[in-house]
Amino acid sequence: VFKSFKNFYSDFLSSKMAMQVAMKEVNERTVEGLLLAPPAEELQQGLKNSGLQKYFLPLAFEVFARHPQLENLFFLEAVRSERMGGEIHLTQEVHIGQKHSPQAKNKLEHYCERWITLKLLKTQKESFNGQISIMNETNETYLCLSQTFNSEDGWVCHTIGIKIEESNRAFLDNTYLNSMVVERVGQTCERCSFSDCSDRAAPAYILEKNRFLLDIQKKVRDFRGM
Repeated sequence: VFKSFKNFYSDFLSSKMAMQVAMKEVNERTVEGLLLAPPAEELQQGLKNSGLQKYFLPLAFEVFARHPQLENLFFLEAVRSERMGGEIHLTQEVHIGQKHSPQAKNKLEHYCERWITLKLLKTQKESFNGQISIMNETNETYLCLSQTFNSEDGWVCHTIGIKIEESNRAFLDNTYLNSMVVERVGQTCERCSFSDCSDRAAPAYILEKNRFLLDIQKKVRDFRGM
């Protein structure tokens, strides 16, 4: 079940301690600094000690969403819990500007193992990292910033994805993009056209089905046009 971002954020606002930390530490200068370098270790440790890690990237997302250079972005929360058999589930998803990839799919599908979100969750370690993700089917490119932390629900990963496009490329060139790993990623294994992917967890039967239906539709149109 997806949590309302409004409710999620109101939980942040209801915490007096969180508000104090937000005003003192996680201000707009600090958050925009994420585009220049990872958050300082002392800030990460302070958030951990205060139990406020879960609020940091949601607050960053709020700030990024108001930035004039960042018109297309998404926020994801994914959880890996032993109570759910160690499976990874998206529990929150917010899109601004358009419906972006990645996004939640049928629970029986396998999310792409190349997502930075899945990579970090599988380490089961607290960390902050980034990746340049190029969507295989559309060639859309995203700057992804992810943070993992442990919670009572299991391991949680928050990810902000910023679509890199001509309107913001010069602005984002001032980031630490050049030091990030660039990865071509898919949506789910069942929808992916990668033929030699070492991370594939399931055959691309949905992709093949869609291709088959498109081929049938084309043949019908061609027949009617005869």
